[in-house]
Amino acid sequence: MQPKAILSLLPLLPLVSAICPGYNWGFFHLGSSKWGIADSRCHDFVQLPCDNPCNCRDSLGCSPAGSVNKVKVNNLWYNCRDGPNKGACPATSFISFAGRVPESCCRNDGKRNFEEGLISRRHAEAIETTNGILERHEQEFGHAEKRGHDLTKLRRRQLSEVDHYMKREVEAAAALDDE
Repeated sequence: MQPKAILSLLPLLPLVSAICPGYNWGFFHLGSSKWGIADSRCHDFVQLPCDNPCNCRDSLGCSPAGSVNKVKVNNLWYNCRDGPNKGACPATSFISFAGRVPESCCRNDGKRNFEEGLISRRHAEAIETTNGILERHEQEFGHAEKRGHDLTKLRRRQLSEVDHYMKREVEAAAALDDE
């Protein structure tokens, strides 16, 4: 298995966190011309010092101008959008992210990563299946939160489902064929 394929799967493992339920990464404005990307546990991945994130590096995509809607992590692209259920990083998290709410939440873009030759077709299809599950999880979380249901129990079940689909992604990433 390629190292970048393994690294692309790591951010999904801690999805029980509520900073961006159903997503891999959070994109943050850290103030003073600083931007950052953190995993779902608010662990710092990268900080980008620049006035305009759209002109910062080739690791961010903007559309419309001034609005980050893609991030590149471990050489793979992730689509970003405003996560309706996003929450703040705990005060005990990495100092730059403590108490902050991400501007957007980001999920693996299997289609683009396949088109750019970064992953196999089988891996891209597995990512799309996982993304469908994550989309459902996002909706379930919002619904349960509005109704006052036990979010811990829900996230535990969702994590179990994600675990199953992540194993399928790992198998797909390990496959050498592209059929």
